[in-house]
Amino acid sequence: TSLQAQWRQCGGSDLKATNKGHTWGASMNVPADAGNGITTMEITGHGLAVPLLGERAIAAKNNIVIDVLVSASASDFGRLHQMALDITNSIFAKIPG
Repeated sequence: TSLQAQWRQCGGSDLKATNKGHTWGASMNVPADAGNGITTMEITGHGLAVPLLGERAIAAKNNIVIDVLVSASASDFGRLHQMALDITNSIFAKIPG
């Protein structure tokens, strides 16, 4: 999908954002094929008072796009990755076809 193509362009990059005068950054890992038509990407926040980790998962089925973001102020990407996959697969199971 075009969303996956955009992820591939941004994967491995750093991003900066400013909100209300505070600038923070995020590092985005290269997207990975998680199987079952699901693509995932790890995101690590920088410059925040509390370290923030995120795991995105995207997939499409029968013209429905699923875009999941799971985030936490922890350091266990494995747990976030599994949560994102579990949520995405649960949604998949509810889509006919």
